Amino acid sequence: MRRNAQGWLGLGVATVAMLAALVAAQGTRTSVVSMEPAATRPAPTTTVPEARNPESRALDNLDGRVYLSAVKAERDAENAARAARKAAAAKERADAAARASRGSGARSAAVGGGWAALRQCESGGNYANKSNPKYRGAYQFSYATWRSVGGSGDPADASPAEQDMRAQMLYERSGAGQWPRCGRHL
Repeated sequence: MRRNAQGWLGLGVATVAMLAALVAAQGTRTSVVSMEPAATRPAPTTTVPEARNPESRALDNLDGRVYLSAVKAERDAENAARAARKAAAAKERADAAARASRGSGARSAAVGGGWAALRQCESGGNYANKSNPKYRGAYQFSYATWRSVGGSGDPADASPAEQDMRAQMLYERSGAGQWPRCGRHL
């Protein structure tokens, strides 16, 4: 970690406060945890050897284990928040597509014409087709592809309306190439 005139780069005030609370809870003796430049703060009472913790320069008056645990907890929280935002965005896209398909008649387009031929070619028109452990439902979705268009669970257990909607979403996103043998019907 590097420092600037305002304090330690990458460590917010809340992080420093959390670290101070962790140190206090463990009973570790420490001097003042401060965001002030080193020239104006008191010398630390304990240090972590450089060989044991290369990041010990960041907060040299804290026990390295406490510091690294706090950093890991902060990273884990950031990763969880990022995953939640990503899932919410995917759900929002799926919901928007569902709203659009209800208003535009895309559902009826998926029921007839080339879509019926595609379903017949892929699964014999059976929405509950489970004969292949990898590809399921009327449009023979893989689990990964099903999830990528907002589906959850087994595609073959989804309603016909949901399978039609998700197939339409996949087609709009990636074209007929998602069904290499039967996509010619679209």
